[in-house]
Amino acid sequence: MSSRPKPTLSIIIPALNEASSIRVTLDAVAQLSGSVEVLVVDGGSDDDTREIASAGGAKVIGSERGRGIQL
Repeated sequence: MSSRPKPTLSIIIPALNEASSIRVTLDAVAQLSGSVEVLVVDGGSDDDTREIASAGGAKVIGSERGRGIQL
């Protein structure tokens, strides 16, 4: 059993090579109140997007490219 509260809001962020901006996005989301779950769905980045998102507290999921499929 998990002791973490269930999120009241899930935010899905489709990403592809967003290393230069993902940290700012995650910082903005962190300002929200309540229990927020952040999912960064990466479409195969070849930069540090995945590592930065994970370090920023997001759950990172790999996906095929394309915003529709990532969402």
